[in-house]
Amino acid sequence: MTTSMLPKPRQQLIPVVLMVCSLLIWLDNTVLSTTLETLADPVRGLNAGPAELQWATGSYTPAFAASMFTAGALGDRFGHRAGAEDLTAREGDYVGTR
Repeated sequence: MTTSMLPKPRQQLIPVVLMVCSLLIWLDNTVLSTTLETLADPVRGLNAGPAELQWATGSYTPAFAASMFTAGALGDRFGHRAGAEDLTAREGDYVGTR
């Protein structure tokens, strides 16, 4: 049984990509945490109670992680450049409809 080894620069790139993904998750959670006060405000926000705020923070991380896994799988199947372009276009369409 033979195993294919990645070249050294590619091996060093893997932890960098994982750290950038972790940074994005942390940054998104920080943005969500700073908006909790506005979400709970009855005048400026949505008048969300503690249960709704807990759902927002608890469901955001698994949803983001699922999208990361999906993007990785699509990148493996169709190519990383095409997958990133498609994901960016879909996110742009989603944000544009809000």
